[in-house]
Amino acid sequence: AGAAGVLIGESLMRAPSAELLISELLDLPPTPPLCKLCGLRDVESAVAATAAGADMIGMIFAKSKRQVSLEEGTAMVSAVRAARPRPEGWQPLAKRELEQTDTRPWLLSWRSLLGAAARRGGALAGGGFL
Repeated sequence: AGAAGVLIGESLMRAPSAELLISELLDLPPTPPLCKLCGLRDVESAVAATAAGADMIGMIFAKSKRQVSLEEGTAMVSAVRAARPRPEGWQPLAKRELEQTDTRPWLLSWRSLLGAAARRGGALAGGGFL
């Protein structure tokens, strides 16, 4: 007895965000945003950024006013790893192959993978070289 579902066709079609409406209907917790701080120039800033919850840190190796050397970048990443060592056997999750060329699913998939990798193993690090 009773209903096993709900009809939401018109509501879904009129919603500004179908994704948000479905999340609300299913009472899913909101997805926290990913935080990336780029242009870091010293160990103290890198450690402070990750201690404050940054999911990703970035360094600029290309010629610019924020340029760091490879040695400085290595020191920042080493300090971040020392502050929060990765669990034994940690590896980034394998990428998901996406057939569609639609931008949104591709971005959401990578957002999910990067967020999961950062939650499991601490802040991810990247560099700008151009």
